[in-house]
Amino acid sequence: MSGRKPEAESRSAELRQRLIVWKQMPALLRPSLRALSRELGTSHQLLEHYLDGLEEWQAVERYRMAKQRAQERARKIEACAAAEGREMTIRECCDVIITPGVLDQIEKLRQQAKRGPLHSAEFKILEIWAKHFPAAQELLDRRQEIGVKAKKPSCLHHINLGVEVILMTLAWRISQRRGAVPDGIRRGHVAAKTKRS
Repeated sequence: MSGRKPEAESRSAELRQRLIVWKQMPALLRPSLRALSRELGTSHQLLEHYLDGLEEWQAVERYRMAKQRAQERARKIEACAAAEGREMTIRECCDVIITPGVLDQIEKLRQQAKRGPLHSAEFKILEIWAKHFPAAQELLDRRQEIGVKAKKPSCLHHINLGVEVILMTLAWRISQRRGAVPDGIRRGHVAAKTKRS
């Protein structure tokens, strides 16, 4: 049977973990990559391949784990609110709705930053998120390396999401003493109510 090995048989995670430990060792004390490949019973080329993509793999793993934790927390919150026969509080609503969405947007920005500079407005959004999301702070720390586009973005979906997060945050601050979800915020929907003149 040809093709990729099933995940259980694959040693990629094990080899990458060993490379992380290897990279953390002082350069004078760590063995050569060839010696490490012999110790692990794999090829030098494969280790070089994993080493070249190690930072990307670590970033994807951090995102995957953060998203998994957020989804598990969201399921627990929803189950608890349902068991108690009540609406979610605004804080719970933010944990269920906003956190997974923000993690997705930060990952999209990280992928976008690999292709080129980000817009200054996108860095402003990251500044808002950085207080609660380490992945956003990581991107901010790399601002010089990533670069900032001078022109306004042609696609405003990141900015729109940032505005939505700000509005949700304001709604949370206004309503946190009440302990209830404000009108218009229900299960992932922000209702934009406009008055017609």
